[in-house]
Amino acid sequence: MSEQTISGQPNSSNGQLTQVRVPLEDAAFAFSQRDETGRLPIIVLPRRVSRIQVALILYAAIILAAALLLDEPVDNAWLLPLSILVAIVLVVLAVFRSFIVQIPEGANGLLARGGRYIRTIGSGSQFVMPNINVSHLVTRRIIPFDVPVSEAPTRDDVRASIDTLLTFSIDDPYKFIYNISADDFDKVLQASCQDALRTLIRSLTAEEVVNLQRKDTKELMATITKDVEPYGVTIHHIVITFAQPPAEFIHSQEARQLAVVQMVAEEEQQRLAMQRQKGTAELARQKVLSDSATEALRLEELQDQLKKFPTASQFDLQRARIQVAQALAGNTRAMLQVGRVDDIPQALILRDSLQDQEAAPADDGKDASQTQ
Repeated sequence: MSEQTISGQPNSSNGQLTQVRVPLEDAAFAFSQRDETGRLPIIVLPRRVSRIQVALILYAAIILAAALLLDEPVDNAWLLPLSILVAIVLVVLAVFRSFIVQIPEGANGLLARGGRYIRTIGSGSQFVMPNINVSHLVTRRIIPFDVPVSEAPTRDDVRASIDTLLTFSIDDPYKFIYNISADDFDKVLQASCQDALRTLIRSLTAEEVVNLQRKDTKELMATITKDVEPYGVTIHHIVITFAQPPAEFIHSQEARQLAVVQMVAEEEQQRLAMQRQKGTAELARQKVLSDSATEALRLEELQDQLKKFPTASQFDLQRARIQVAQALAGNTRAMLQVGRVDDIPQALILRDSLQDQEAAPADDGKDASQTQ
């Protein structure tokens, strides 16, 4: 059992739960005094000191003795009776104080007589017979307890570390004091929590361990509660403060996630490129359809015009041929290719018409000179 004095010097112990032994009147201060590791005691053992105020009885004896010695020399009739009265008052006060026990706030006191438990009393001033002692003071505060687990194997055989903080209270001091010590309960609670946590980690994969801090701990708390109930202890909360696989596994997972993100980004880029390609092809198709529709409309209008003016097309054709012939006539090196037999008369007609057109300006000049 881990035990320290009021000065804060503990016995060697690696546990988180401790107790101290101090006089009963110093118990309130002891419950608030941390040791060098920051631990607050959960149990105070009052030193076996009689609650009768011996100093007051000693003062009464001195006063009475002095009155007896000075009675004859002083020859004062009221000195001895007054001294006896004062001595009686001091003795009564000394004895009466032994009936009052002061239990610190936030603690319960266990009473015993001859080493046997009698009952448990609460905080405040309590009337207790002088032959009954306060054997233990047990805190009622909520007690935090840290449980680390390292290198626990997961379901996929990855070593994970986890840290858990639970809070508990001692609701039945009698069960706790007379069934286990503070140091032994420290070991029992550590073992129970670590076994439950290792079982939990063994049921998870390494990836699931990363999200363990958000996991519901009701099942874990129920498992630990079964182990501590015989000692009058109630578990209030369990919080997983840290859960993480090895750093190498985290780095590999980050690299894998980065590769997945890059793959998704590349797929998204390919999808966008294909969408752009489809959009360009669709625009080209729409343009072709628009041109085709425009051309079809033009041809349809032309067809309507041809139906209304059947000879106009022949006129346009002849005019086009004349324009071509005029262009060829200006080029002495141009060669005329005749495709069909009936193209020859047409070519000759074109030639004559061109010659007539060239001669016409000359004749106009000659007529003009003769007229003059």
